[in-house]
Amino acid sequence: MDMNEDLRDHGDMEARVARLEADVTAIKIDVAVIKANGATTSDIAEVRAEMRSGFTEVRAEMHAEFARVRAEMRSEFAAVRAEMHSEIAQVRSEIRSAVSEAKSAIILWVAGLVFLAQLVPAAVHLIEKYI
Repeated sequence: MDMNEDLRDHGDMEARVARLEADVTAIKIDVAVIKANGATTSDIAEVRAEMRSGFTEVRAEMHAEFARVRAEMRSEFAAVRAEMHSEIAQVRSEIRSAVSEAKSAIILWVAGLVFLAQLVPAAVHLIEKYI
């Protein structure tokens, strides 16, 4: 019986060793795949450098675009400011002209009133004298 048990144990042992050998082979394949597809430190450093370079380019493009937009806005604001100054000067001129005309009209009205104030009593006196 002892002999049969030894043979049976060796039979199980061979099956277990075969399974271990299959598992080791699978592990070797998995390690090879990981090595082939996994990122190394140098891969990560390369990606990091590419990202920094890309960010630097994007940042430079943004600064350039902001500067262009800022210059465009300054130019447009200057044009609007000049147009407003021109329109304000025109309105100011029109107001001065209107005030000047109003002054002249008031002066003529007052002068006419003074003249009539002196003429009416004399006219009344002449009318009374001849009528």
